[in-house]
Amino acid sequence: MKKILKYNYILPVFVCLFAFLLLFQYLIYTLVSAEGIEIGKFMYNFLISLVFTFIIALVDCFVVLRIHRSKYLSSHLFVRIIVELSSIIVIAAFFVGFGNAPFINNKSFMQYLVSFGYFRDVIAGTLFNLFAVAMIEFFVVFNQNRKLSSENMKIQYMQLKGQMNPHFLFNSLNTLVSLIYKDQDIAASYTRKLSDVYRYVLSNDLCELVTLENESVFIDNYLEILHMRFGDGLKVNKNIREEDYCKKLPPMSIQVLIENAVKHNVVSVASPLSIDISSDSRYLTVSNNIKSRIGSSLPGMGIGLSNLKKRYLLLSEREIEVMNNEKQFVIKLPLL
Repeated sequence: MKKILKYNYILPVFVCLFAFLLLFQYLIYTLVSAEGIEIGKFMYNFLISLVFTFIIALVDCFVVLRIHRSKYLSSHLFVRIIVELSSIIVIAAFFVGFGNAPFINNKSFMQYLVSFGYFRDVIAGTLFNLFAVAMIEFFVVFNQNRKLSSENMKIQYMQLKGQMNPHFLFNSLNTLVSLIYKDQDIAASYTRKLSDVYRYVLSNDLCELVTLENESVFIDNYLEILHMRFGDGLKVNKNIREEDYCKKLPPMSIQVLIENAVKHNVVSVASPLSIDISSDSRYLTVSNNIKSRIGSSLPGMGIGLSNLKKRYLLLSEREIEVMNNEKQFVIKLPLL
């Protein structure tokens, strides 16, 4: 029974049953009593019924969960309905007899069990128990669907992340190959710094979110790699507020935007690419001047940014904002 109480749908089930029991008792007293409701007697009977309702609900939860865990019953709907209805009647009959036993007057318990009064009480108990099981079924199925949806979203998120890491590694290795032919000393430094960068990538591989502070340190290492490649052709200005470092965002978010800017623009000493990174408590803004390469696709059309947008949709209701005025390309990432 302790395991059953761990499920987060138990509380709403009891709230629904409490309200239903209160209404149920009121209707019975209204129909049966000609003198009206005596508050003291009504509350006494209600509290006794509430105790039995609590116990019956626990038993119902146990039965419903056992049925849901049965592969056979899950795949045979008709048999499952018969089992649930039979359980509802048996539970109602047992608790009606057990609960009324101390209050039987002028007759034996066996006489009560074969009386019309017991049959009437069992019908009432069955109707109440049917409502209880229906509530439990609703919340169990609702909870299962919510968990399934959450698991599917997590799988989608991990699949999107899985696309990012090979993409990042592929680009980094291409750069390393080109540096080896140009300057082996720079290539060696690039390799050491790349190992630090990729260590961060691997250590956060299973993380959905990281702090802006950790991401900022990672970006500093990543920018060192880019400066080895582009020198003074790349200028980056960081202006992140101290109080925003505790905010969170998906790992490698800023790296995707910087890589996107480098990929779609001319980067040279004669025509420097300027990237500004700033924050304003709600958003992290990454902007760059547009110096499009001949034959390059429009900024923002790459796999990286499209992937990042999908990751944000899975993590939050807030979406990435993209602005392009033909001189500046601006992306605002929501801080979570």
